[in-house]
Amino acid sequence: MTSLVRIPAHVQPPRVTPPVTRDVLPGVTSSVGDKASAPRTDAYQTVNTTSSTTAATGANPVTAKALSDIQSGRVWDLAPANASPEAGAFLQSVSARLDEYAAGKAGASVRALELQGKDAATLHAELLAAGFQHRREPLKGPMRPRQVGEQDGVPVYARTDGGRTTNPADPLIAMEQTYVRADGTRTTSPDDNVVPHDIYVHPADGGMVRIKPQGDPSSPMRPQPHASKAVLLRGSGVAGRFDVERDTGWNNEAFKVTNDGHPVPKAPQPHFGLRGTGGSHTQLARFKAPAADSSAAYADVIMGAAHTNLSPP
Repeated sequence: MTSLVRIPAHVQPPRVTPPVTRDVLPGVTSSVGDKASAPRTDAYQTVNTTSSTTAATGANPVTAKALSDIQSGRVWDLAPANASPEAGAFLQSVSARLDEYAAGKAGASVRALELQGKDAATLHAELLAAGFQHRREPLKGPMRPRQVGEQDGVPVYARTDGGRTTNPADPLIAMEQTYVRADGTRTTSPDDNVVPHDIYVHPADGGMVRIKPQGDPSSPMRPQPHASKAVLLRGSGVAGRFDVERDTGWNNEAFKVTNDGHPVPKAPQPHFGLRGTGGSHTQLARFKAPAADSSAAYADVIMGAAHTNLSPP
C-alpha cells in the first residue's frame, strides 16, 4: 500500500525570479469578452490572490484546515478505499513522482517559479529564458455529441459506426471537441474567435505551466486571466525527456503545484489523490459556491491554491 507523502520543508528552495527582458506575446489581451461572469468572492479567491500563509489569517476553519493540509502534505490520500485498479495504478505513479519532486528530481523548474504579480507576457519571456518549450492552442471546452440533424424536433447524433441515433447516451455516439469563444459561448471551430491557451513544458524535469491570458470566459470560477503549475508523469522523448507537443495531455498530468511550491491533487476527487473529508465534492464540479463548512469548500480552497490570477498587461 502506498504511504502518505509529505514534502519536508528542507527540500523547498526559496523562490528565484530571473531578471528578463519583457517580451510581447502576440494576441495577449486582458479582455474576457462580453459575457458577464463575476469572479468568485469566496475562499477560492482569497487563496488565489494571496500566499497560503497570509490567506490563513482570519480564515474560516475549513479554509484554515485546507491551507494547513496543503503545507503539511495531509491533503493527500494515495490509497483511497474502493479505488479502481486504474485509479490505484495512477496513484502509485503519482506517489513515485511526488517522491521525485521532494528530492528535486522532478518539477524543480516550477517549484520556485513565482506567478503572482505578473502578466502573461512577462511569464512568457521568463519561461522561454528558463528553457521551457511553448505551444499555443485554442482553449478547449468539453466534448459533446456530434449533432447531424433533427427528427420530429429531437436531435439526431452521428455514431462512430456510421449510423445515426437520437439517444445522447448511446455508447457508440460520435463526440466532437468544443472550444471557448471570447464571449463565453462554445464552438466546434478552433478559428471562431476562440481564446488562447498557452502551455509550457520544461523538457528535463517535466514541469508544466498553463497560462490562460484571457481567462476562461465560459467558467464562473476562473473567467479572469490566470496560470497554474503542474508536474507531468512521464516524457515520450529520448531518455525520458518531455515534449510540449506530445506529453501535456490530462492523463499525463501527475499533480498541480501551488504558487508556494506545494504539490496538490490535479482535481478534487479521491481517485486523483485528494484526501476525503466525509462529504461530497460534487458541488465544485457543478461550479456552485459551496457552503463555507462543507467538504466541497475544502476542495475548493485546494483547487484555488493551484491557480494564480495574473496581472493585466
